[in-house]
Amino acid sequence: MKFHCTKQALQEAINAAGRAVASKSTIPALEGLLINADETLKITGFNLELGIICTVDATVTETGIAVFNAAMFSDIVAKLPNDMVFIEVDEDYKISVRCGIARFALIAMPADEFPELPVVEEGQALSLKSDVLRSMINQTVFSVSILDTKPVLTGALFDVTENTLRVVASDSNRLAIREELISTAGLETPFRFIVPSPALREIEKLLKRDDTMAEIRLTRKHMTIVSDNATLVTRLLEGQFIKYEHFLTFQNAGKVTVERDAFAESVARMDVKNSDRVKNSIRCSFEDGVIRFNYVSSRVTGYDECRYEGECEPIEIGLSNKFVSDALHVIDDEKILLCFNSASSPFVIAPLEGNAYRYIIAPVRLG
Repeated sequence: MKFHCTKQALQEAINAAGRAVASKSTIPALEGLLINADETLKITGFNLELGIICTVDATVTETGIAVFNAAMFSDIVAKLPNDMVFIEVDEDYKISVRCGIARFALIAMPADEFPELPVVEEGQALSLKSDVLRSMINQTVFSVSILDTKPVLTGALFDVTENTLRVVASDSNRLAIREELISTAGLETPFRFIVPSPALREIEKLLKRDDTMAEIRLTRKHMTIVSDNATLVTRLLEGQFIKYEHFLTFQNAGKVTVERDAFAESVARMDVKNSDRVKNSIRCSFEDGVIRFNYVSSRVTGYDECRYEGECEPIEIGLSNKFVSDALHVIDDEKILLCFNSASSPFVIAPLEGNAYRYIIAPVRLG
């Protein structure tokens, strides 16, 4: 195997594919990167659950395939000068790395020790712009459960109906719904699938903030997403996701409008660091056009105000500061709707118009 490419192109591919490399494994090859120099140069990381394949703009003068130790190879490339990198692998799997006057030598492993990635060719497929998919993931993934008591909640549901895609995430105490109109021409709708959160976070990193197209391909157990020069393969989660649809038609008696920045600043002020083992919720009182925020713990108290527009009955609601802050952090709108019925019913953050997003938060019982 012989090829050469720029250090920057090689390092970017190693960093991306390296995020799917197993940190520790009984299969040594899974702690490495599969380097395949053929018509193009491809670098693959795979941990049996998640695989990332990156194509590198390189000149291949001799084809070949081998597994490089990911930690050593990544460390070497990161320290090379910003110049052209020349790599050779001989018949004894000895690797030579040259860049400028720098020289390194290490040992590769045979490619047949690297497990094959799942092949996702037949099945449903849909395409949408990279920045749209990235936004949908970014605005929901923070709501997935970190506990594995309900495995399906450790991922996000992709629910495809006619001309609509919804991404839904929940940890049982909050629910994030992000909706986008898409083209489903030629698809058998409806269909749905659940993507694990580690894969979602990697997809978000791989997708570019532009209007290039990303293609999602599905089988019953796996999903592949192809975007630009990167391909990600992940196992899907199996099971029945929560029934979220009734929240889409839920009617709220109280609906008020607030400036997102002003509301977020007041919520942030109530996020006081203290040594209490249990972090107290914030009390939000709505009355006469003013939201009054109160924070009370055994060591500190806090108070702030924020104005709202609209009419509602006086009400006090207990809310998790983190849940509200997480939702506000991913919303770009200048003004948002706050919707509620009672101190014990779900608190909803929504756009002034349309159904692009909904953040439904279970209230905290006030003592």
